[in-house]
Amino acid sequence: MPEPSDKAKLQRGHVQRKANPKTTMASKSKKNTTTPKKTARGAVGKPIAAAPSTKPPRTKQQPMSKEPRRPVEKAPGPSGLAVLADRRNRKTSTPVNGRATPVARNGSPASATPSGREAAKTRIAKTTTAARNAKAAAATLGKAPTQSRSAGNDQRSSFRVVDLFCGCGGLSRGLERAGGFRTVFGVDMHKPSIETFVLNHGSEGQRPHAHLGDIKTLTPADVWGALKPFGIEQPGELECLVGGPPCEGFSRNGVYTKRSDDRIGVGAVAPVEYAEAKYWQTAWSGGRAAESATPERVVRAYNPFLNDPRNFLFRAFLNFADMLRPKIILIENVPQMLTHDRGSIAREIIERLGALGYDAESRVLNAADYGVPQKRHRAFFVAVRSDLLSSGDNLPWPKGTHRALRQLSLDVVSSEQTGALTKTLPGDLGLYVTTEEAIADLPPSRPEREGNPTQPPSAYPEVPLSAFRRYVRSRISTPANHVHRTPSEQVINRMRAMRPGMKAHELPAELQTKKYYYNAYGRLEWDRPANTITKSFIYPGSGKFGHPVEDRVISYREAARLQSFDDDFAFVSNSQEGISHMIGSAVPPLLGYHFGIAFYEFLAGTIGS
Repeated sequence: MPEPSDKAKLQRGHVQRKANPKTTMASKSKKNTTTPKKTARGAVGKPIAAAPSTKPPRTKQQPMSKEPRRPVEKAPGPSGLAVLADRRNRKTSTPVNGRATPVARNGSPASATPSGREAAKTRIAKTTTAARNAKAAAATLGKAPTQSRSAGNDQRSSFRVVDLFCGCGGLSRGLERAGGFRTVFGVDMHKPSIETFVLNHGSEGQRPHAHLGDIKTLTPADVWGALKPFGIEQPGELECLVGGPPCEGFSRNGVYTKRSDDRIGVGAVAPVEYAEAKYWQTAWSGGRAAESATPERVVRAYNPFLNDPRNFLFRAFLNFADMLRPKIILIENVPQMLTHDRGSIAREIIERLGALGYDAESRVLNAADYGVPQKRHRAFFVAVRSDLLSSGDNLPWPKGTHRALRQLSLDVVSSEQTGALTKTLPGDLGLYVTTEEAIADLPPSRPEREGNPTQPPSAYPEVPLSAFRRYVRSRISTPANHVHRTPSEQVINRMRAMRPGMKAHELPAELQTKKYYYNAYGRLEWDRPANTITKSFIYPGSGKFGHPVEDRVISYREAARLQSFDDDFAFVSNSQEGISHMIGSAVPPLLGYHFGIAFYEFLAGTIGS
């Protein structure tokens, strides 16, 4: 496996559905070849070649993980507390007739329900099924990392995946770790992302093909030439097409309150109205938001990326769908994509997929509901070819496994159960995985200038292990990329003055800045999931990215953990921004893992494994 250079720095509901008439797609061949052919790959664009077998000398700055990876032991199930599982289970909404079933904010029906100790005890007695579901979810997660370091040697790897706008490959990594999937092709314009994608998918001699460059430059001949070695020669033979087209024009991070901004060369642009429930406007105005402000209001703002041509790259993705006609399609983007321009983009995607012979839905999912230690809301489109569906079939969406539960239920738990709670991490109880559960079991982080020499697995701290920690921990060595950027002394002083839960406007007057983001210089909180990890997490002034107790920003590895990347996943880049861009832009692999569970169950039951 190639090593990075010495200069390398260590470093990604609302339901909308249109049911297409059950149209059977005529395939040129009825065969369903799932075993890749052992022939040489064809070059596409600027392919990243398979890693040479000869390894250069190991460097102290960026030692790489070895392969193959041994299976990780099974995680223990939750230790009781059925009442928590019950409340978690009853908060789940089930789509009915294309719309989400409304539930009360606490997960209970809208009508009044009994309260107090006796009512809580009654709920405990009715939660046998819910507790069993929570235990099964934790046990399943514990079994997840049974593949090698690159998750490409699973004996069930019969369903092939093409990942467009792949970045470093968080989504496809999750599919592979679920078992039964093999990534065969990836496309992206960011060179460090493509190199990282190839390094962490497949295994030596069986890496996916990759195209470095503009997706619009790929011709059908290029694509079919790249897929032929993997047994994909005709439309309809590919199982999964996934990807996340760029989202700059849809994200509110690009919204300004001024008609122009000389710093980035933006001229007057059309105003956009947003129903905003938070205080993003303080980012550039420098004002302080009143805590008593109206919870939601319409804000008139200006988006410099509104007409960015990258906004329409989803059409290139749909052109791939038209050409390949895969069995399942998965598209990821920011939630604003569903409401952008009064929903025109979402409607176009659903209608185009319907015209191609697919049933499609869109939903907004929170990664924390699937065991990711981060509150990250993203829009997803799932589409299945109509000839694979029977009347009344639901599309394969993942099932939530975790919920943010109130701790009030603990007052009805017996002392024996309470004792068990003190030895069990929140994620194993069906609660959101916290920042502490995600990063507190890592060795100490180093300043980036000191490098990150790996150590034997015994160097991990001896702490209780949860299903999540077993999922991400390596049995080869401590992780790479566990270093942090060191900001200026003035910035460190601001971070030092912050406490968990504090906001930028609460800083002492001498440490405040004229302009700031609402969560600037904020610290993560041990007992909560992280806020959304963005590609700017290395800059304390860009958000809530400070370590809970240490006076520093989180390390690259800690950010990767909060995104649910396993410790064997190595990021390769010569710049700080290169690695932070990959991590912050990725789809959390653990969310991809749960999509993989749902997709595999559907595909195996429909076409056979």
